[in-house]
Amino acid sequence: MNQYDEMKGMLNISRQGVLNRLLTEDQGQYYDEKQESNREITPEELETEKQEFANTVSKLVTFGDFKVNHDNVTWSGVFPKEKIEWVYSLDSDAGVYISCEMAQMTDSTLEMIQRLRGYYEKWSEKWSGEIGVAGQEPTGEEQPLPQQ
Repeated sequence: MNQYDEMKGMLNISRQGVLNRLLTEDQGQYYDEKQESNREITPEELETEKQEFANTVSKLVTFGDFKVNHDNVTWSGVFPKEKIEWVYSLDSDAGVYISCEMAQMTDSTLEMIQRLRGYYEKWSEKWSGEIGVAGQEPTGEEQPLPQQ
């Protein structure tokens, strides 16, 4: 097995972790439909979220689903230029997750990832309050968001 095959194998293994579970969950395979929240995000709220994200993180983004459940909120998207997928989640493994294949680690890409992480803090605080998730306190590790 050469180095290319080893790297490809490691990438496949990493993709089968938390991100794969979250993406599968987004498709409704882990949900008990009876546990769906009555809370629906309005088109106006969604547009506001997209605008805030674009103003803070990156204007060049393709958004995925924004789902509000009884105990979780998820939101996903892709940065097409960098080919980086991202997922925000408030479940028990709360956090921001990224997946990419052979993204060049330039200073601008690293700054964008830092802004993505920084915006998650604001997003998670807001949506934890919306669905009443216990234990989603700010970490105290918040860092100022780099300006775009």
